[in-house]
Amino acid sequence: MKLQHIAKEILAISICLLTLQACNNDSVMYEEGARIYFPVDSMHYSFGDKALNYTQHTFEFPVRILGDISKQTRKFKVTLDASKTTAEAGKHYKALSAEYEVAIDSVNTVIPIELYREKLGDTEEYLLTLKLEANDDFELGVRESLTAVFAFGNVLLEPKWWSSCKRYVGPYHPAKYQKFIEIHGEALPDKYSSYNDRNMYYLSIFKQVKTYFEENPQEGIFFPDVTWPL
Repeated sequence: MKLQHIAKEILAISICLLTLQACNNDSVMYEEGARIYFPVDSMHYSFGDKALNYTQHTFEFPVRILGDISKQTRKFKVTLDASKTTAEAGKHYKALSAEYEVAIDSVNTVIPIELYREKLGDTEEYLLTLKLEANDDFELGVRESLTAVFAFGNVLLEPKWWSSCKRYVGPYHPAKYQKFIEIHGEALPDKYSSYNDRNMYYLSIFKQVKTYFEENPQEGIFFPDVTWPL
């Protein structure tokens, strides 16, 4: 019985040593060379709440480095998964470069994605599925973080506060809100209190919106026939 007990202890110790050795080997393998990964798996951008003359935007999709910082510039490689990408290069965005630089002494960098607004629909979302690839400067990092989705479009969703002015402006229509943004200079935060904080002022802007569409009936945007408080 005593020998059996000793044998069990030896077996347990051996398993522990093997486990530690495997962990150490994995750690060494993982730490060999710099590695690269996406810190987020998806991001989104919309032109919808921007003035109509804002037609291009450069979105910076984050990328992160595992390993030591470097005193030299390094490059990382990115490609697109064509089967999961719906945006067209040259039409909806500027084609990506094959590689991008990582600044000296940095573990954070970005993929600059230049977006074009003119040919985006008002209801569609466009996808870029980004894939990191190994190159001479970087191995691949966490397997689950090597692919990320960037969605973008020109959609202008109904803000939460719209119901507060619905009696005067009627049902939500993106054209009404876009004209409001054009006159006001910017969109309102998407929360219920945004409109109510200065409701008479914002209603005065909507009255200008109403006048515009009354003078341009060909656009097919109409307002309720009610008496306005100003």
